[in-house]
Amino acid sequence: GQLKVTIANRNLVMAGEDFATSIAFTPGEGLEVLYRTGGFAGNLLKGLLVMWAKLAMVSAVAVSLASWLGLPTAILASLMVYITALASSFFADAINIYTGLDRPDATAIAMLRLRVTMLAQRLVKWEWWEAIKTVGSYFADGFLALVPSFGDYDAITQLATGRAVPFSDVVSVILIFAVAYPAGLLLLGWVFLERRDVVGATS
Repeated sequence: GQLKVTIANRNLVMAGEDFATSIAFTPGEGLEVLYRTGGFAGNLLKGLLVMWAKLAMVSAVAVSLASWLGLPTAILASLMVYITALASSFFADAINIYTGLDRPDATAIAMLRLRVTMLAQRLVKWEWWEAIKTVGSYFADGFLALVPSFGDYDAITQLATGRAVPFSDVVSVILIFAVAYPAGLLLLGWVFLERRDVVGATS
């Protein structure tokens, strides 16, 4: 079917109000049309699949790291990856605000050129702390680029608000979090484990 919506800015003063009512629409999320589709059971199943895929990736990180690191270190590293994946967008914004380097509309080449220029200027001016922040942001951004963001596929919020979890998102999450990343991580763990020498112990 077709749905036609007409919005008129009549600037009316509602009863009991002193000023005219204003309505603001946020681009991309201000005006939505909701309609009934599917049922709760199917939506819950899709949400559980999304969460399972995320846990599969974290498990693959732990298994891969445990093949060449100690168990406590592997557990700590997997928790670090999990927290980073949950708050990836927050960390990226915090790094950009802290260093003051990136622009929202900048391309990768423009950001790289800006960072190199800023680092050179800070070294010339002997601003060592600012230079350390700049170099640290390189490593932090590199780590964030390697860890996928769980926030891009927030099935819990969709379930809690009664919104349908798109089937395309479920397929994407499974392919990325439960297939691609675990395959790469387990292959890396296998490479490190194969290089270890097998020894026997006798008393």
